[in-house]
Amino acid sequence: TLHRANARRSDQTTTVPVVSAPDITPKIMAQFDALREGSHLTLLLGAGASAPSGLPDWDEFAVRVAVASGVVPSREAGALLVDKQDPMIVLQGARQRAGASWESILSDALYAGPEARERQPSSLHLAAAGHYETAPTSTTLATLNFDTLLERALMADSGRDVYSSTTEEAGPGGVTVHHLHGIIDGDLVIDPVVSFTDYADRVASLEAWQRPFLERALDRGPMLIAGTTYR
Repeated sequence: TLHRANARRSDQTTTVPVVSAPDITPKIMAQFDALREGSHLTLLLGAGASAPSGLPDWDEFAVRVAVASGVVPSREAGALLVDKQDPMIVLQGARQRAGASWESILSDALYAGPEARERQPSSLHLAAAGHYETAPTSTTLATLNFDTLLERALMADSGRDVYSSTTEEAGPGGVTVHHLHGIIDGDLVIDPVVSFTDYADRVASLEAWQRPFLERALDRGPMLIAGTTYR
């Protein structure tokens, strides 16, 4: 499915701070030397990109879904369950209990609160968009996140058409963000990969597009994965 992003354009100018951390060493930075040679770079963003914008991280998302589906009676119980159990297993139970309400529960859990759908791109989204603008022909953009905040950052950074894709397909011109785990953008829900069976089905399927997409990305050059807690 190819969806033309309709994220709100912004005329605001944003300053992105440079942040250093004690664990970034010369040895780690040396791994980025290959990027200086002009090779193709694939940027893969995770929850660490959207959490600073006010969207839930994976554990909080699982808690919200568990409560909304009725798997647990309270947020406290949900937090305890997620702390002691793999969130994918918790979400599997939530999916079975939710039935036809599954997609609306996912959307409400991701965009909880009246201002959630007006969240602005984070520094990481803006940095990814900025890199794309410097090297559009040698950059592929992908995300594990359901939201379209990266698309908003791209729209704010350029006048290009921006597309959200849940396949290997790219948009007809402009720039495409490949959503490996699907899209949840308001009432639009496309192929969300959430529960244990969602993941298992992709791993077992010979036709799942994510594997060849990642393999081809690595054939073209380095992949930079930016997030918080990759299990």
